[in-house]
Amino acid sequence: MPATKLTAKPVADALTEKVTAQIAALKTKGVTPTLAILRVGERADDLSYEKGALKRCETVGMAVKQVVLPQDVAKDDLLGAVKELNADDGVHGVLIFRPLPFEKDVFDTLDPKKDIDGATDASTALLFNGFGGTVFGGGEGPKPENSAFPCTPAACMAILDHYGYGDVKGKNVAFVGSGLRVGRPLGILLLNRGATITYCHEFTENTAEICSAADVIVVAVGRANLIGESHMKPGQVIIDAGLSVGADGKMVGDTDQAAAEKIGVSYTPSVGAVTTAVLVSHVVDAAAKTLK
Repeated sequence: MPATKLTAKPVADALTEKVTAQIAALKTKGVTPTLAILRVGERADDLSYEKGALKRCETVGMAVKQVVLPQDVAKDDLLGAVKELNADDGVHGVLIFRPLPFEKDVFDTLDPKKDIDGATDASTALLFNGFGGTVFGGGEGPKPENSAFPCTPAACMAILDHYGYGDVKGKNVAFVGSGLRVGRPLGILLLNRGATITYCHEFTENTAEICSAADVIVVAVGRANLIGESHMKPGQVIIDAGLSVGADGKMVGDTDQAAAEKIGVSYTPSVGAVTTAVLVSHVVDAAAKTLK
C-alpha cells in the first residue's frame, strides 16, 4: 500500500476562501476583524506559528496587533498587557502562546469572549462537558462541532474530514502526547465520534506496541522522528501536530517521514497551515458577534 501525504494546503485554502469572503462582508458593516498575538520570549516554535499566522491574516485581510514581552517579564506587566487587550474594543480575539510565565494567572485574566484558542477555564469547561458551544464572541449555547476548541485540534479534525478519515466510530486511536493544547481536546473530539482512545506518555512502557496496533496515531510532543517504523503499520493514518527544530535548523514534525513512506502510511507533513486558517475563522466568529 503506497504512502499518502495528507497535505494541509487544500484544507487551508478552502477555509481561507470562506474566511476572506466573511471578512470582506464584515468590513462593509464597519467591522475589521482583528487578532491580537501576545508572545513572551523567543521560542522557535512560537516564532514559526506567529509567522504563519501573520501571513494568513495578511492573506485574508485581517488586522493584527502584536504584543511581545521579554521572557523575564514581571507578573504585573504581563497581566497588565492582557487586561489592555481585554479592554480594547478593536481586538476581537487574543492568541497567547504557551508555555509562559504565570500561565494560570494569565488565562484567568483573559476575557473568555476573546479566547479564540480554547485556553480559559470557561472554554475548557464547554469542551469537557461535551458541548459544541463557544465562549469567544459572547457565545450563548451549542454551535457546530470544532467551533469551541483549540485551533490545532480543530485543524486536525478538518484534515481528517477533508481526506475522508473523519468517521472514526469503532477505530482505535493512539495519542502520543496528552497535553491541554492538542492531545486532550482532540481526544474529546474523536471520542465524541465513537473512537476508542489510548493515551501514551513518558511513563508508558509499550508505546510502539500500542501505536502499531492503532488505526490512527496522533502525535504532538515536539521531538523529531519520535514516531518511527516500530510504531507504524500499513494503511495507518498519522496526524502529526508536533513541532521542533531539526538538525538543519528547520522546523520538523514528530514523524519519521521516510519510515512512513516505506511502510505505506497516510500522514500529515504538517498541520500548521490549517491551524492558522482555523485561528482566523475563530476571530471572524468573534468579530461577527459584535454586530448583534
